[in-house]
Amino acid sequence: MATRGRLRDNVEYLLKSLLARATNHWQTNMPNTVYMDLAPHANQVTHSGI
Repeated sequence: MATRGRLRDNVEYLLKSLLARATNHWQTNMPNTVYMDLAPHANQVTHSGI
């Protein structure tokens, strides 16, 4: 049963992210050097909670 919920969550995330990208609500303008610096430390970055 847990797998079914996880699958539903993944499908929901996929649909929301595709919709956001299609409507230009998901845009990231970040220099490659900044991305490469952040990517190895992704588990240390937190969301601002907005």
